[in-house]
Amino acid sequence: MTIDINPLSWNYTPLITVDKIGTVWTSWYHDAGGGYISFNKGSGWNAPDSLGITFSDICSDSSGNILGVFFSDSRDLYGARYYDGGLLRTTIIDTNTQYFSLSKSSSENRWFCKTQNEFTDSSTD
Repeated sequence: MTIDINPLSWNYTPLITVDKIGTVWTSWYHDAGGGYISFNKGSGWNAPDSLGITFSDICSDSSGNILGVFFSDSRDLYGARYYDGGLLRTTIIDTNTQYFSLSKSSSENRWFCKTQNEFTDSSTD
């Protein structure tokens, strides 16, 4: 990664996941501009997109969509689905539904992403 994509002054450990076609995704936070996301398809990192938010975790579903959790409270789980091509769609998801959830396996250091009744694992630590 170059210095503009990999800032020296990250405030949190960067989040990394790999989707089903092998694209590597990373998200990080920087005081100067908030949250960022970037991907690498094997030929170098794309210019990072500013999210204006900070993910607390990211994972990939079985369709290759990148999903990120960036805030939750007792009522709602706020999530974002990021598509290749720079389109970021943000959704407020009610935790009373089973539409979206993340859980960590107790036996493995892996996150699991549940979307629309599917259960797929990601490589996010």
